[in-house]
Amino acid sequence: MKKIGFLSFGHWTPAPYSDVRTASDALLQSIELAVAAEELGLDGAYFRVHHFARQLGSPFPLLAAVGARTKKIEIGTAVIDMRYENPMYIGRGCWRRGHHRGWASATGHQAADHRNR
Repeated sequence: MKKIGFLSFGHWTPAPYSDVRTASDALLQSIELAVAAEELGLDGAYFRVHHFARQLGSPFPLLAAVGARTKKIEIGTAVIDMRYENPMYIGRGCWRRGHHRGWASATGHQAADHRNR
């Protein structure tokens, strides 16, 4: 069976023409987008993490917030550049978010599946 989802880069810019002017706007709109995607029947919500740019900078708080607001949609990261991450933080974050919430957790090409919460 084919599945469909979306990938969000979480860009924001303080320009007057932008609807996403702050990092807070990017986080809140990412959560709202995942909730709307689930309501429309999409299967996945994935977020790109990028340091040192005006993009989403840390996956786990966002994934936890999306997981708290959704029930069926798969959530996960698209890319985490490990050059800028502590592997222990990533491993601990995956385990903590998955184990304590009752759903499998992975990063990169796999998704955190929380349908069985």
